[in-house]
Amino acid sequence: MAEAREGCERGVAAACVALGTFERTGRGVPLDRARAAGHFERACTDAEAAGCAPLGRLLFEGLDAPPDLARAHALFTRACARGDAAGCSGLGWIAQVAPPPWRDPAGSFGRLTAACAAGDLWGCAGLGRAHMYGHGTAVDPTRAASLLERACFGGEARGCVGLGAAYEEGRALPTLVQW
Repeated sequence: MAEAREGCERGVAAACVALGTFERTGRGVPLDRARAAGHFERACTDAEAAGCAPLGRLLFEGLDAPPDLARAHALFTRACARGDAAGCSGLGWIAQVAPPPWRDPAGSFGRLTAACAAGDLWGCAGLGRAHMYGHGTAVDPTRAASLLERACFGGEARGCVGLGAAYEEGRALPTLVQW
């Protein structure tokens, strides 16, 4: 934590992202999404745009304020253009769940597929949701469960939420890991 704080103060974008992530999740520090947003913003202004996707996610999810889809979309676009799979995931999520004119199920599916293939677990959770509900692809509960499970067990809460919702809704899922 101290290293992230010191690095961010020196202008190291990756350190600002790490510090913002700690603050966004409350790991090791008090939960403070406003401070997290500030650190992500600082990292988003550098040449690598390292903080753009996490800042976009805060704005997309709107946990402490109403969602700002226009700004989130711009941040995700910047991050995705620089090869950040989380930025591409964000664009996929917006295209999947946001109202028109943002909605684009086919475009969403393509972005989430690429992001998940690149290892972004938020993208895998979105791709699992696409397979569960037929957003841009055929309904495939088995594939959905596999993707949601991968995301959940990898630490992405949206994967766990998706699995829980599928069970609660009575969707036909294969047997998952037995505890």
